[in-house]
Amino acid sequence: MNIWMAYSWQYWKILQPSATLPNSRGQEIDHIPHHLYNAGISFEATPALLLTA
Repeated sequence: MNIWMAYSWQYWKILQPSATLPNSRGQEIDHIPHHLYNAGISFEATPALLLTA
């Protein structure tokens, strides 16, 4: 059985705004999460069958 976990931190900033929104330069993109978490378990029931969740 294997148990795994992952964590990621990300930050996004607008570097090249579109011509219609020039004031957005340097602002964060609001729908991007800063923290991402993931975890799971892998279990080898038989040599031919691997179960993961």
